[in-house]
Amino acid sequence: MSLFLLLFFAMPVHGQVFYLEGSNQTNVGGTFNISLMLDSNVDLGAIQLNVTFNPSALQLENLTFSVSNAIAEKNVNNELGYVKIGIISISGIRSGKIADLKFKAVKSGNATINISIEDLTDTKNNPLNGKSFNYTIYIALKGDFNGNGLVDIGDVAYVAYIVVGKLPYDENADFNNNGRVDIGDLAKIAYYLIGKINQL
Repeated sequence: MSLFLLLFFAMPVHGQVFYLEGSNQTNVGGTFNISLMLDSNVDLGAIQLNVTFNPSALQLENLTFSVSNAIAEKNVNNELGYVKIGIISISGIRSGKIADLKFKAVKSGNATINISIEDLTDTKNNPLNGKSFNYTIYIALKGDFNGNGLVDIGDVAYVAYIVVGKLPYDENADFNNNGRVDIGDLAKIAYYLIGKINQL
């Protein structure tokens, strides 16, 4: 009897959980895709979510719904950094991908994407509780190899050491995309540092 109780209480409590999955790192100016996922133990009839983000770091470029047998709507405001999502389904939504979101990174640093649940009901319109998880992505400044938030002489030295063979190959230092880190990449980061070019 005690073994049965131990196993019963050790089982995870399952409910309605919303989470994001996908890439957790990109560069300034780069885009990345994440999926809004649902894990539920009941069929959901109505879902209303807010997804918020820092608009100075991220901009939502596209949102595509992945739910079938449902009416899904979105209201995107990149200026204020949110997207409101509403989904209604008579047959119910259980688990899987809800939507794909494509963001563009516009500022370096850590950026958090938050999910909050506004309303959640089952197919009989009974209110439900749910959990949501935040998602953090690191946005790197291209050419910032020492992670101090800017391209400086330390980053130029890093590329120089790769060129002369003192450090191993780093694909992020291949600015001219020729498959190797060479003098052209070193010249490019040096020119960027002194302001001769404005993009790596």
